[in-house]
Amino acid sequence: MSVVREDSDAQSTETKVAIPLWRNRDYLILLSGKNISRLGSGISQLALPLLVLALTGSAVQAGLLGTVEVLPQLFFGLIAGALVDRWNRKRVMILCDTGRALILMAVGVGLIFKQLPLPLLYLLVALEGICAVFFDLAAASRLPHVVTKEQLPTAVAQDQTGMAVLSLLSPSLGGMLFSLATFLPFLADALSYIMSVISLCFLKTNFRHERVAGKLKLHLEIREGILWLWQRPLVRILAVLVSGVGFVAGGHTLLLIVLAQHSHASPAVIGVLFTVAGIGGVAGTLVAPLIQKRLSFGWIIISGSWMFVLLWPLYTVASSPLALGAVFAGLAFASVILDVALLSYLLLLIPDEMRGRVNSIINLLLLLARSAGVALTGFSLQWLGTLPTILFFGGCLLLLAIVSLLSTHLRAAHDLATTL
Repeated sequence: MSVVREDSDAQSTETKVAIPLWRNRDYLILLSGKNISRLGSGISQLALPLLVLALTGSAVQAGLLGTVEVLPQLFFGLIAGALVDRWNRKRVMILCDTGRALILMAVGVGLIFKQLPLPLLYLLVALEGICAVFFDLAAASRLPHVVTKEQLPTAVAQDQTGMAVLSLLSPSLGGMLFSLATFLPFLADALSYIMSVISLCFLKTNFRHERVAGKLKLHLEIREGILWLWQRPLVRILAVLVSGVGFVAGGHTLLLIVLAQHSHASPAVIGVLFTVAGIGGVAGTLVAPLIQKRLSFGWIIISGSWMFVLLWPLYTVASSPLALGAVFAGLAFASVILDVALLSYLLLLIPDEMRGRVNSIINLLLLLARSAGVALTGFSLQWLGTLPTILFFGGCLLLLAIVSLLSTHLRAAHDLATTL
């Protein structure tokens, strides 16, 4: 396999050098820095609610903190998408991770000196969330600039593998550090962001091409992104499917916990269930590139949608923690295969100058869908019970699978090797 490296200063396509992926300096630096940052984020993500519970003893306050974390995406997502399409994306990533390092250091130092009032903690979490919105949208365009089109599925799969593996390791590490000292997880996360900044500074690739057209007003650029998505039936149906699956997945964790409790699983056993699901996700990342070589993109999405339909009803007969874990792992396996295909395809399909805006729109739709899914799952479990909840969301998955099968644009979507 080969990769194309561009001169970031000239930003031209005239001189390109083909090198093996495993020797691609910028790709390896990018992947290493991202995984270090993910490890730190996973550590502090568990420590934050633990900290609020320790400070207040209130689950309501811990829930409010979760709301504060997602509000920046709701209020700043579309604006951030337009701005990162204007700005130098690597510079945005460096500034955002620098900001996140300072914020997490402030949390850690405040805990060391016992000077961290709750309103200040909420403010710092909100600021970190704003940095995360800008960073994630800027980073969404990174891989096509350091790998070739042919390598993209493998690169995305490796990226997802790192995320899946670290999701298994970081919670336990975060809990261990928090038990030693409350400030340690936050200083560890700050250190991970510093290392991410250092890795970004060593990258030669710039994550954007020069825009040919002049800049519009910000609201017109956001509108341009919305129109681009709406006028392309394939991207539009993918946005619908992503949002629909996000609606079901939003309350999936809550549903699984309730089902596990009904089967008399202890908290430790419930933790093992999520570990098993993580292993299923890792297996999916390893298989995904092989599947993309054998199936067209459209039929990967259609087949994955029907896998959800077949696996989800098994929750109705899974009477033991082991059976629940097996179903969860199967769903995670299918989900990761779909994620790798979707991310790879959208990276190739969306023009570089539009990636920030289009991704921000899809992210916003997904956030709204997941939030609605969480709320509806809680209501349904409380007032209707587990069986109606499983059947309702299973019906949603069936509807999405039918929509995917009936979509002529999706059935005709060719494989990644011939995209663009």
